[in-house]
Amino acid sequence: MPPLKVYIQVSLVAIAGLLLGALLFWRLTKAIRARRAGAIAGNLAAVTAFAAATFGLCYALIPCFNWPLASYCRGDAAQKWVALTFDDGPNEPYTSQILDILAQKQVPAAFFTVGASVSRSPEVVARMLREGHTVGNHTQTHRGLITLGPDEIREELAGWERAMAPIGAPQPKLFRAPHGWKSPFLGKVLAETGYRLVGWTRGVWDTDRTGAEVLFHRLTARPENGMILLLHDGVEGAPGADRRDLVAVLPKVIDHYRALGFRFVRLPEMMRGTDP
Repeated sequence: MPPLKVYIQVSLVAIAGLLLGALLFWRLTKAIRARRAGAIAGNLAAVTAFAAATFGLCYALIPCFNWPLASYCRGDAAQKWVALTFDDGPNEPYTSQILDILAQKQVPAAFFTVGASVSRSPEVVARMLREGHTVGNHTQTHRGLITLGPDEIREELAGWERAMAPIGAPQPKLFRAPHGWKSPFLGKVLAETGYRLVGWTRGVWDTDRTGAEVLFHRLTARPENGMILLLHDGVEGAPGADRRDLVAVLPKVIDHYRALGFRFVRLPEMMRGTDP
């Protein structure tokens, strides 16, 4: 589950938004009752702007806000399966340790890699592909896309592809936006380049470094069919980011889900049969 600070921050923003929205609607209603045309027009414009801003923020900042750009965030809930995904790597020595665990447990995963990190450790990414894991595009530099124009987004995608070129182009072409933040231009660029946007069902804030016990609880609380779990083998592409807690709990997490009857599947298998 999310840390308390996230609940507090989201709650404060939501309350502020509700209060502002209520105030604008109250002023509009008051102007309508008074039949003041100028006040009605001004307050209607304010309400419209508020609604547009709210929609824009939801689209940009909520990874699985699926209109107008759809993001694949959950598998078929009728299937008792789960997909592990790791972002921001490769990050040695931790990515190799995670790969060792996955090989020992015979669990597939998806790695959304950062191009700059791929260039530092191409042999680790080659191992991911060799051992049957999925590798996706997580941009060249892990810049948030929310403020980027179409050419900058294209360059982030292309930079990752250049880093991957000596290793080979993975298929299918999957993309995950850093932090899940989306630019208004992202849909057009992804359509041009043939990528499919992937989100997640549950993020567990595993980069908080709260300790292995808390991380294990977050990863195993409220299991759901069809979950895509968001984890991090790196932290925003920074070299040497400490991921010891994740490495420590990952074998126990895998055993826990298997004891509950879950099957770990490759992300493309989970996505198969859904609309592009």
